[in-house]
Amino acid sequence: VIKLAIEKYIMQYAQLYNIHPMVVRLSNPYGPYHYSMKQGIVNVAIHKAITGETLSIWGDGCGKKDYIYVTDFVDILFKLVHDQNFSGVVNVGSGRTAAVNDIVREIQCNIPSLKCEHIQAQTFDVSNFELDITKLKIIIGKYTFTSLTDGIARTIQWEKERCD
Repeated sequence: VIKLAIEKYIMQYAQLYNIHPMVVRLSNPYGPYHYSMKQGIVNVAIHKAITGETLSIWGDGCGKKDYIYVTDFVDILFKLVHDQNFSGVVNVGSGRTAAVNDIVREIQCNIPSLKCEHIQAQTFDVSNFELDITKLKIIIGKYTFTSLTDGIARTIQWEKERCD
């Protein structure tokens, strides 16, 4: 609600002062240089797998969300910034969803020792989240997103180097 209110303020300000803002609604980024251990399931799970900690999964792990590899986001952001004709609101995600269980399985293919425990889901957590990226595709054209398999493998490599 707060984010939507801010968007509305930005658009009102743009109309009043004849500016052309760009509002990017980002899905769930993951990859190198993500240091938070409080959010970002992909990076948190990889870190816990490498350090031998147990990953706590809220609920059954079946909820699906859109995840985007960080370099894909950066590439897309540069395309948006350099498109002189674009202003407004755009969703930026991969257009594909994955469940936490899918992410855990993918990590376990590389690090079989990842331990998980399921805990009660939080009432405020959104279990399913899929962005409509139709507008994004129109603006940037064809784009090949990093697969979850490749993105996780690259993130594991980065995290291993960071932990050494």
